[in-house]
Amino acid sequence: EITLANWGPPCWDLIDHVDEFWGVFVICYKMTFGFAVVQVIISVFVQQTFKVVSRDEEVMIKDKEAAATAYIKSLDRLFDEVDESGDGKLSWEEFEAVLT
Repeated sequence: EITLANWGPPCWDLIDHVDEFWGVFVICYKMTFGFAVVQVIISVFVQQTFKVVSRDEEVMIKDKEAAATAYIKSLDRLFDEVDESGDGKLSWEEFEAVLT
């Protein structure tokens, strides 16, 4: 109860019924171990957050790669349709025919 919860009433009981030294001890304990426990909990949350963010970045990269691949396929189909000679090259005449 002292580490994470309400440490005041046990501290006051120790000061009132045992000795004032125990009040100082409880406060020092709370400041040392309470801080350490809270920092461990925070570090676990931060670590998990970074894992989620890295997964999101990977998904975003994969989505962009898929979009680029789809765009390249679309351009390939366009040039295949425009290339009337079928030689794999786009001549100036074929290009002009598309523009008009």
